[in-house]
Amino acid sequence: MSSSFYKKEALMNSYCRAFFNNLIFDEKNEIDVDKTDKNFDYYCYKFLSVLFGNDDIESFNMDLFLESLQKILPPNYYEIVKIRWNSNQKYYLEKHDESMELLRKAFEMAKKDGNIEEWFIQDILIDLRNKENEIAELNNEVHRNNYGQNLLNEQKDRVYYLIVDRNEKELLDWIEKDRQKHDLKNNYRESYYGDLSFLGNLIADNYYQMMMFGSLTHISRIYLVIQKLVYQLSVTSDYWPYIVLLLKLTILTSDYNKVEKIVGSFENILEQMDETEARDIYEWSNYLKPSHQQFKANLIAMRTIGLYLNDSDFTLYWNSLRKKIDSWLNDDSSTIFVQPIIFDCLKGICRRLDDNYMVEFCLKILSSTSRRYYRETLILVGRTIDFKSLSSDDSNRIIDTLIKFLDNTKDSDLVEKIKLIFVQLKNQDLEHNTIMEKYIERNWKKYYESEYLFDKNKNEQSENIIIADRVKAIKKRNKTQGVNGNYSMYATNPYFEIENILIHGNPNVDTSLLVDVYKAAVETIIAPDLLAEDKFSAYRLLIFLMRYDKSLIVEMQNELDIIKKIKDFSSLKNMMISSMDSSMLVLCHLLVLECVGVKNSIEIANILSVLNNSNQQIPACQIIQVFFYNYKNVRIRADLENLFFQNSLMWASSKDRGIRWHNMHLMLKLLEKKKFKKIIGQYFRKTMNSDNAIIKSQIIHRLDDIKLVDRKLGTDIQKNAEQDNNFIIRMIAEGKY
Repeated sequence: MSSSFYKKEALMNSYCRAFFNNLIFDEKNEIDVDKTDKNFDYYCYKFLSVLFGNDDIESFNMDLFLESLQKILPPNYYEIVKIRWNSNQKYYLEKHDESMELLRKAFEMAKKDGNIEEWFIQDILIDLRNKENEIAELNNEVHRNNYGQNLLNEQKDRVYYLIVDRNEKELLDWIEKDRQKHDLKNNYRESYYGDLSFLGNLIADNYYQMMMFGSLTHISRIYLVIQKLVYQLSVTSDYWPYIVLLLKLTILTSDYNKVEKIVGSFENILEQMDETEARDIYEWSNYLKPSHQQFKANLIAMRTIGLYLNDSDFTLYWNSLRKKIDSWLNDDSSTIFVQPIIFDCLKGICRRLDDNYMVEFCLKILSSTSRRYYRETLILVGRTIDFKSLSSDDSNRIIDTLIKFLDNTKDSDLVEKIKLIFVQLKNQDLEHNTIMEKYIERNWKKYYESEYLFDKNKNEQSENIIIADRVKAIKKRNKTQGVNGNYSMYATNPYFEIENILIHGNPNVDTSLLVDVYKAAVETIIAPDLLAEDKFSAYRLLIFLMRYDKSLIVEMQNELDIIKKIKDFSSLKNMMISSMDSSMLVLCHLLVLECVGVKNSIEIANILSVLNNSNQQIPACQIIQVFFYNYKNVRIRADLENLFFQNSLMWASSKDRGIRWHNMHLMLKLLEKKKFKKIIGQYFRKTMNSDNAIIKSQIIHRLDDIKLVDRKLGTDIQKNAEQDNNFIIRMIAEGKY
């Protein structure tokens, strides 16, 4: 087949070109179909309603499509491509065995014909390999001897799809050149493009070739190819229709992690969309076929925009999706690969679901033999169920199921997760509460006497036991960390745990116990071989203790004198995965000195000025918040307050959501200072109109505190939140979350 054939046929796809340019560039090209000449281009265009619409394969006239194809392909190629398309049709109809059988037949025919080009034979093998992998995944199997891959490995040379690969390379080259051009502008200006229809034409020409030779792998990749182009256009132009299209296309790639990255990169995309756009995005997830791929896309779409749908749309889509989830749940041979996406979807929309549904879903798994799902299911129970509003019957059923489950497991990780569920249960009847507590006391006596009783009723004796235990843990780590150059990583942080216990526990903690905590933290700070992360935690706890109980400053004067002598922070040891550096410890050290009356405003300002990334600015926000703890009973100099306020304003404009989240808590504390109220109030109003829901939620959770400082500001924010497009924000504002 000569290159002149490719060139001639590439000029005959005006319908497809118009479709892709309309789709990508929002052009309004009217596609005027010539009803007297329904050629191959026309049927390729009609198939786009299967790929980018709700049409199914049965509505596509395969006979007429093949008839038009027969007119443009040489007979030997046509006979093979016809079989490939019959295989593709069976694939979309989910008759996978028949689809594979036909594809093998196409390969055998191509191999026997001495006039078939090698790239075409290898393209069939690629389809065979990918289909076999997909079917194996559906059947929870791993095929180590993949038929298509084995045959590809036997080929002397890898030959690629001539026109398709060349066109895609041209498209990717344009994207890369545009990216570099944009980078050279230092991202200061948005790009404005002229006529880009040649890019849409490249995609259309490729699609035309894929359809001509029945390449299912390439046809399925069309979403990804367009997504790469639209991503670049979104980054450089910030044009809203591009960004919405980008999210739709990324969902159609079925790559959940990529969808998360897109939402993270364009983090205000969800805040700016209206309910019509949210509905349209979910509708696009229905375009993917066959049903197992569509199910995955539906889950990803619901996880992404489920909180932004209006009530009627959410109910409509959830009822349909729920049937698919229930079918998966009730099928003993259900596909494993979709489980993480189902669970993530439920975590994302759980507040829009009936708690009874979540209970039924989780208890069914925990009562089954699906051991691989137990861990994630217990996490789901602990994080998604609102135990305060749970019925007594459901609470009782959880207790019965978990105790029975515990009788059949010795997995310590699962046991720890069940402990966290038990302590959250609130509405069980007296009989079940007694059964649960006796079980806990009998099997986990130490846990019952400490964490359980403290979390349940803030038992003073339990609080003392926990604090003493955490002090013991700190002292043990102080002795063992760094011995012979060995360091261990721990899942818990006893310094933070003590701080949280003191904040939420009884106010009258025995001074001798606080002294023990103080001494243990000082030990950590002065120990030469401990990690910078441990020292940061110890400094933070020390600052908190001096704010929590001022008398400790006098009580621990000897220890403070030792700390004052520390001058060198250059020989710190860090975990390899950590980014903690000496600047953070210097800041902590200066704040400790401020707590005992040593003025260091200039030095603190110098340190804050060099904190230029999230790994520095986030812990800085945290440590300054601790410094402000109990500030109404502790005098903080005005110049320090002003310094922290100025830095908080800078961090408020950060592109890093983590920095803004932590800084929001600092701003909520600074709002209580009358001199900052006006500027922070303006920032809060702006945040409610434009920032991410995660950031906005921190403001809404503190509405009562805001109203105490500025009633009008609090009222305005509440009214704004009650009209927010995010379901959770509306719930918090209405006091339902």
